[in-house]
Amino acid sequence: MKYMAQKTNTIDIVPEDRPSRFVLTGGYYLKVSAPVKSGSIVYIVRFNYHSGLNDEIDEVEYGKENFDGVVAFVDGYMRCNSFTSLRLHLNGICENIGRWDLPEEPELILTRISVIQMALKSLICD
Repeated sequence: MKYMAQKTNTIDIVPEDRPSRFVLTGGYYLKVSAPVKSGSIVYIVRFNYHSGLNDEIDEVEYGKENFDGVVAFVDGYMRCNSFTSLRLHLNGICENIGRWDLPEEPELILTRISVIQMALKSLICD
């Protein structure tokens, strides 16, 4: 891990790169993390899609300015695969430390989007 130190009376350590402390999972295979790369938070979405006999894992990276894109992707993936809950884990530990159940009723779409936003924001809490 790289650190930049600024010369002041106290030493300020600013991570340029830092792995995500938390991972958000959903359904069969959806993992979202929020590491710091070059001093900025990015959202990395890893997901599984079925293509014939092979299950392939793909990855999409979103900058923090495209938070709505991450929300839309997670919502779409969860809907297409009929998954109804997101779970928060410490990175590398299977036990979940948080869970969000997503409403499925069409009239609760704004509530569903808000729940996904809250779950994704939990990735950047320390």
